[in-house]
Amino acid sequence: MNLINQITTYKTNEQMFWNLNPHTNPLSHSTMLFAYYCDNSFYPIGTIFFVGNFGIMLSASHVFDEGLSKSNHNQQVADLLAKGKYHVDVKGDLGFAAIRFNSKNDTVSNITFISIEHIAACVPGDIFYASPVYHDSLIPIEYLSIKPTMPEIGTKVFSCGYTNFDYDRKNGLPLDEIKSGRFNWRDNLSFDFAVYEGEITNIYVNKFVKSYLNAPCFSVNYKIPPGLSGGPTLTKNGFVCGVNSASLVNESLISLIYPSIFTSLKTTMRIGGLTLNKIAPICDHMSFGNISTDGSEKDIKYSIEHDSLCVYHKWFKYLDNQIYENKYDEESGIFAKPRARNKKISIGIGPPITEEPSHTTGHTDRVSGGSADQAD
Repeated sequence: MNLINQITTYKTNEQMFWNLNPHTNPLSHSTMLFAYYCDNSFYPIGTIFFVGNFGIMLSASHVFDEGLSKSNHNQQVADLLAKGKYHVDVKGDLGFAAIRFNSKNDTVSNITFISIEHIAACVPGDIFYASPVYHDSLIPIEYLSIKPTMPEIGTKVFSCGYTNFDYDRKNGLPLDEIKSGRFNWRDNLSFDFAVYEGEITNIYVNKFVKSYLNAPCFSVNYKIPPGLSGGPTLTKNGFVCGVNSASLVNESLISLIYPSIFTSLKTTMRIGGLTLNKIAPICDHMSFGNISTDGSEKDIKYSIEHDSLCVYHKWFKYLDNQIYENKYDEESGIFAKPRARNKKISIGIGPPITEEPSHTTGHTDRVSGGSADQAD
């Protein structure tokens, strides 16, 4: 039984939203509760999910910002986030974590507490990537595969996540009891693990509204509740086509993934006394298989604007935060060394490019080809 069948088994024909069991449904093994903690208190605020066997996670930036603002912690970090100047190493008394519910009996829950060590976001979009605290004994990971390219209007989709949190919001939950496994989840925290079903109604190629969601996104014909933010929106084939971002009166906005592929994420691995650090862009993680995709990243194109010229390129390798020439070495699998820094990058979705136009003026961040409608 595929993932969508496992999700829709629990709905009736008339339902547009329904709840899943977070302890038994397979979706809960990859889609987790997201929370922040400070002063030994733990506060659930949203949803986060795995997107590859390397442990990389994906969620909504505004949920992370909410944790910073509610904790009244580190305004300097919050300012850097807003300006898009960040890789955040989560240290000290403020932390972020994912909670995976593994199983449940009458009195206790078997959970996995996954501490988040590094966070990097795609600004001005509403997406962030995160990596956990890695050790040589890593937990088994179940994950979702993403569809980086643009979906079509009318596509049936499913938005998933945690909502209706009911707990002592003033004092939070006791962090030490949660980490030690002594916390009684059944009596002290209630929530819903919900799925909303509908269709894509519009696609905003550039942004929705600058002050609301200033990045490419699409709208759906249902309203997601608080808490689902940061959760995945899935296609009927079970691929993540967007990240839950915002609710309107009768619709919701879902952030598209492709603008975030140049975001670089730091990962740290500890093996005994050895600590290994690496920073790599998301597109590299896709190329190396650390992030699972449907293969549609080959349809992503990008343009480099330099000296009033715009050159269009196919899918490429993007290494060490530098832009590489489109001279691909099939044997080595890498591009030539960088020509210049300080180039403006724009990306869009379209069929693979077989020829590169020369001396094309302007730059593109639009859809070319395909059947997706466009709206500014």
